[in-house]
Amino acid sequence: MGHGWPGDKQMNSVLKPSQWIKLIDRLGEIDNPTVREQPSKYAITVTPPRRASDAHHGE
Repeated sequence: MGHGWPGDKQMNSVLKPSQWIKLIDRLGEIDNPTVREQPSKYAITVTPPRRASDAHHGE
């Protein structure tokens, strides 16, 4: 952040440096789940809602 926004000081004090190190170490210990490449045969097909506008389509 550091742009003079109102939440800057609060965001900078959420975790102390040692807490960041512990958090990153802990995240490294968590196993990633196995994810299937194809949906289950029980999955329900859902069509996305129609866009109200084509403005910014593809962004």
